[in-house]
Amino acid sequence: MDAISLATEMFQQYAQQPDPVLMKLGQLVKRYRKPIIAVSLASQLSHRSFLEDFQVVSYPTPERAVRVLSHMVDYTRFLNNKD
Repeated sequence: MDAISLATEMFQQYAQQPDPVLMKLGQLVKRYRKPIIAVSLASQLSHRSFLEDFQVVSYPTPERAVRVLSHMVDYTRFLNNKD
């Protein structure tokens, strides 16, 4: 077995393991019932589907996540000043 095949096999085995960070994130969502914005630099579909299961929005870059959070803050301010 060459090095590339071995690395691919090891990565696939790792990708099938539950990620402890994602598991903790799921617990936090259940416990606090607050919106959570995540940045997922990994393109693993299993992680994204896990986040979607807990209704966690994931963005591919920190800049996009910050921009969305900024819009959320602006919208909350708008709603609070509406009266």
